[in-house]
Amino acid sequence: MNSKRLLSAPIWYKIEGHHANKMIKELPEDDFIDFFDAVRIEKRLPISKSTLNLHVKKEIILYTLNETIFIHDCQGYFSKLINIFKINKQNLIEVMLPDEYQVSAPSTSSQDSQAEKIDITYKSHSS
Repeated sequence: MNSKRLLSAPIWYKIEGHHANKMIKELPEDDFIDFFDAVRIEKRLPISKSTLNLHVKKEIILYTLNETIFIHDCQGYFSKLINIFKINKQNLIEVMLPDEYQVSAPSTSSQDSQAEKIDITYKSHSS
């Protein structure tokens, strides 16, 4: 069965090196890997989903999103992921491509220079 489920809020993202922001409004399941698949298929990327890296800002730190964050901190719900990181059109998920698929375009985002890029796992404040 190939039906999709409407999300409670859109997931905004931008592929590194591209100018347009995109959003996903529906996914087949509530699995983190479904987001990777949706981005890969929509953008017709001939790469495996395991080679995509997702980053999102929370305050001024750029976090690497992974399945551990999605399952443990978001209890497997995209709505919680969106709320925790305040994902919207201005603070979207950055999809990083492997080097061989990079588009050589200079960054024009003022947010890029303000964000401290640190590859760490988000830790929830609730225990």
